[in-house]
Amino acid sequence: MTKQTPSAKKKIATIGSRKPRDSGKKAVETTDQRRASWAVYEDFDLLDMYAKARNNPSLTADKGMKSKAWRELADVLNSKHRRTLEKAQYKSKLDRIMRDYDSYNEIKGLSGVGVCIHTGKLTFPDDVWDALIESKPKKQRSKIIQLHDIGFEHEVLCSMIAGDLRATGSEANSIDTLLARLRREEDASHASLQLSSDGWALC
Repeated sequence: MTKQTPSAKKKIATIGSRKPRDSGKKAVETTDQRRASWAVYEDFDLLDMYAKARNNPSLTADKGMKSKAWRELADVLNSKHRRTLEKAQYKSKLDRIMRDYDSYNEIKGLSGVGVCIHTGKLTFPDDVWDALIESKPKKQRSKIIQLHDIGFEHEVLCSMIAGDLRATGSEANSIDTLLARLRREEDASHASLQLSSDGWALC
C-alpha cells in the first residue's frame, strides 16, 4: 500500500470544505422559488396589478411592461404575501393563467357548451364532454376537468388583459368599455370592478 504523505492527507481532508469560487452565476433557487404554489387570491392580485400597470404609460413599453415595472410588481406582491419569488416567476404565472383563459374560451365556444349564470361553471351535453376529453392529451385533461368542475374565476380580469394585449381597433377592450359591459350584464352587487391606473396600491 502506498503511504500517504502529510500534505496529501491534508488535501483530502479539505475536499468539500472549501467555499466554492464565485463563478458569477446566480445561486441555486430555494424550493419556494423553484416550485411556487399559488393561492387564488394571489392570482387575483397578480392580474389586478398587471391590469393596472397596462393602463399606466410610464410602466409600459411597446412589447409589454417595462422590466422595472415587473421588478416593482414582484417587490409589492412578495411583501404582501411574504414570498421570495422573482419577476420571471410572476411573468411565467401570468402566461399560464392566460393560456388557461384561452383554453376556457376555446371550450366555451364549442357548440352545445354553456355557462351556468349562478356558478360560472361550463355545462356540457354528455356527447360533447366525452368528445372533448378524448380529443385532449392525457396531460391536458386535468385542466379541462377543472374548468368543467369549478369554472374559470379569472375571466373578467383576463378578458380585459386579453383585449388590451391582443385585440385591435373596434375589438379592443378598454377598462371603461369592459366596466360598462359588466354593469349591463351583472347585478349591481357584482358589477363594481374597481381598477385604478394610479400606481401600485392594492385594496
